[in-house]
Amino acid sequence: MTAGDRLPEPLWSWRFRLPAVTLPTWARDQPHQLLYVSTVSGVEQLHHHDVRSGRLWQVTRIAGGASLGAISPTGAAVWWFGDGRGDELGRWHITETQNEETEVVGGTGHPAGIALGSEVAVIGMSTADGSTISLWTRAAERTIFRNPLRCSVAGLSADDALIGITHQRGTDARHPVLAILNLAGGTIADRHEDGPGRLWPGEWSPVRGDRRLIVHHEPEDRRRAAIWTPEDDSWQAVDVDLPGDVWASWYPAGDALLLRHELHGRSQLYRWQAGQTTMLPTPRGHLSDARVHPSGQLWVAHSASDQPPRLLGVPNGLRSDHTSVSAKTLHARYRDVRAGDVHAFIACPPGSPVAPPGIVLLHGGPAAHDSDDFSPEVQAWVDHGVAVVLINYSGSSGYGSRWRESIREDPGPGLRELEDIAAVRARVISDGLVDSARMIIAGRSWGGYLALLAAGRQPELWRLGIATMPVADWSTAYEDELAATQEHDRALFGGSPMELPDFYAERSPISFVDRVRIPLLLVVSRNDPHSPRRQIDNYVQRLAAAGRTVEVHEYEVGHAARRIADQLAIQSVQLDFAMRHLTDHVTLAQDGRPLPAPPSSSER
Repeated sequence: MTAGDRLPEPLWSWRFRLPAVTLPTWARDQPHQLLYVSTVSGVEQLHHHDVRSGRLWQVTRIAGGASLGAISPTGAAVWWFGDGRGDELGRWHITETQNEETEVVGGTGHPAGIALGSEVAVIGMSTADGSTISLWTRAAERTIFRNPLRCSVAGLSADDALIGITHQRGTDARHPVLAILNLAGGTIADRHEDGPGRLWPGEWSPVRGDRRLIVHHEPEDRRRAAIWTPEDDSWQAVDVDLPGDVWASWYPAGDALLLRHELHGRSQLYRWQAGQTTMLPTPRGHLSDARVHPSGQLWVAHSASDQPPRLLGVPNGLRSDHTSVSAKTLHARYRDVRAGDVHAFIACPPGSPVAPPGIVLLHGGPAAHDSDDFSPEVQAWVDHGVAVVLINYSGSSGYGSRWRESIREDPGPGLRELEDIAAVRARVISDGLVDSARMIIAGRSWGGYLALLAAGRQPELWRLGIATMPVADWSTAYEDELAATQEHDRALFGGSPMELPDFYAERSPISFVDRVRIPLLLVVSRNDPHSPRRQIDNYVQRLAAAGRTVEVHEYEVGHAARRIADQLAIQSVQLDFAMRHLTDHVTLAQDGRPLPAPPSSSER
């Protein structure tokens, strides 16, 4: 699309249709063979690109989308996970890159990591009976590690000799053990972080015979990198004087590291070699991924609040640089907001003479965070005259281990986040950025749960509520969840609903239905293993019995909407819901966009 082209639809929906492309991974021994995920077909699907021949083709054609895959070291095959119902229950498939023939591998389960070697594949799978790690060859498949709770494959050394895994030890699902196995399943070494910090396995050295592994850890609150040689248990800390979190990956020769520094939702790149750190030119905004290709070229996946996602440094055929209609004047840039220790962003409609309505969009997780990233959802609300607030509440990642673990401090999960949300709400109102009488609380997954909890526990603060794939009834949700999700709940809350019924009830939206005073919209899936349907039905029935206003929008596939059509439908129904219920506070222009009304709250 050129700068002179007309948009075939409203700008807000056109943004959702911008093809998204992930940073490609490459075949270890044939780095011109690439694998990536793209929405060019309208659905997240895996694609393969042979840069030398120019051949580019779509590997998967799953109706609900497919985004989990790996390319073999030779580039001869792509492994991908297929779950037709979107419930994350499925099987691994192998598709040959030359003849495009596909075969199914192993049994049915939930994926728990995969690593491909020249002659072997290491496959992690989880079922109701626990988790296993198997070694697959063309001749046979055998289990080499088993955990009744959780384990996952983290990677394979470049000489196919050592396997990195994580596994749960005891009841501590939030702090897994990092272990190194040989191909027989014997443990070579393991490490476990004491205290609130965690360990994350990174990349093995790309040099064959070099059995060093990058490990991310939290020695003093912030995430840092180290280089571990498991066979002699030597440990080299990557000391850097940087205030935020650090992710590391290897340069091709194994003699340096590329560091991606994250602070307050924004990124900066550095090269680290022999104890020396050098800053690299980095565009403003956030980098979702960055790696150095064996050619020596730096590949970057970049976006900013006012810059749609783009790939920098990758081959021309994969670039997704939307520079024409996506001029910066068409997108709202985020501003930082601070309320005590809580960091947030706000995107405001341009040129509002008075405070506009506002929506608080809460991320999931809870151990995730909002960054200075481009979001079609945020921009759609801004297009409709609504200011958007993004809050990295207690429990969010990206702000150190103490902030992430603070979710468990008094008054505990659920209630502590509501305190942070209320504080940021008060701040943006006092700053004159939003109208307190027209505030919407919304979120997805854990954020959807918090939106429903706020509707019941903070009814005086909100005008509307929107919850996408939420938990509404903890005890019923727990009964129907995946075993791994139950482990997460027990670790976060300190036990199960059976062990702590009052604790869960105090944090369950269904306990506060009678206090709900605002209209609610629930967006739900028929096949969601993380937010099971029965508990949502319980909540909706209780709301209806209490005479509350509730609308339900249902779609077919999974916890995450991989189809652009579903994303558009979800956004459209949310905008429609908000505009209908805000018409008593908002005057609509001819194009349907709201014109801000004068503030009507004593909080101004």
